[in-house]
Amino acid sequence: MISRNAALIVKSLGLRSFKGDGEWRVDGDATLLNLEREVHQLSRWKQKSGLRIDAIYGDAPLYFKEPVDGWVLGSFDFMNMAFPLSLLRDGVIDAWMGIYPDVPEADDEEFSVFHLTRFPAHLVVDPEHPLLRSAEGLSWSDLAGYPFTSLPDQAFPKMAAMLRSLGCGSATPGITRYSHAKWEGRTADQLTISYASPLTLQQRAAGRVVLPVGSPFSLGDSLVVKRKFADHATLAHLLDVLRDRA
Repeated sequence: MISRNAALIVKSLGLRSFKGDGEWRVDGDATLLNLEREVHQLSRWKQKSGLRIDAIYGDAPLYFKEPVDGWVLGSFDFMNMAFPLSLLRDGVIDAWMGIYPDVPEADDEEFSVFHLTRFPAHLVVDPEHPLLRSAEGLSWSDLAGYPFTSLPDQAFPKMAAMLRSLGCGSATPGITRYSHAKWEGRTADQLTISYASPLTLQQRAAGRVVLPVGSPFSLGDSLVVKRKFADHATLAHLLDVLRDRA
């Protein structure tokens, strides 16, 4: 029923729907569609109900084990920042939880960013990884030659640049949505090195061991909304809840 209705609406608006890079998109003059989206978004904010929040694959599910009044939860499985920001820009979603540093800048004209946390990024491996057999402390040079789980191409450009500066791999894993088998599951070969935060270790990296090597950089949870809603009372309540849960 959803597919039939979506096809009917797309046709009535004179658009074409297609799937690109693993996500549904529309092609054509989207003026009417975007006006419709804007009306619905303004209605959600005014009524303080049905507001939509989504996030990247990392820590967000821990923040939403308990619902937040007025908010509808997404799948929390994005593996890039560009597509969810486009959904936020077009009014399809109302808030997005990204991961610092790959969020809009503080002076961005379109979006407001609210930082919730900062924590070290960890390198994690299978418990049988050869590097864990070393009786001495590890250095970055010891990691040379081992494969790294690579971020999707251009998905998180700032994070990828930092990893490249440390000599980590840059090939794309070819996924746009989170899958345990295609992400944490890659360390099951007992050689591949992956990344995790203190929170994702609790939730999605179970059975992984943190390498005893200095943390390469800091990560953080950041909430992003359109700048015109930054002072909305409903957003203030959401931020209070998220900061408390953080």
